[in-house]
Amino acid sequence: MNTPVPTVEVHFRSESRYAERPTAFRWGGRRIAVLRVVAQGRTPSHLFFDVVGDDGGLYRLAYHPLSQTWDITPHTISPGGKTDDHRHPQRNQRQ
Repeated sequence: MNTPVPTVEVHFRSESRYAERPTAFRWGGRRIAVLRVVAQGRTPSHLFFDVVGDDGGLYRLAYHPLSQTWDITPHTISPGGKTDDHRHPQRNQRQ
């Protein structure tokens, strides 16, 4: 049986470049506002943002310019304060 993959739609602010700062995202039927960006960076293939949502969750949002898609990877925070990502990003075409 195939399980549907939840989609992610990212809303962001763009001032001097595309996808400059995420402000909210819709995932699993819910809209989650981004309270703060705790880390961001760039790799040869994508831009990424580690964000705290208004639901208390920690997420990595990654934008892939060549395919114009976003990935979302939920993170958990262990009792020692370290984050453990689930290493299974879920991708959706930009709409």
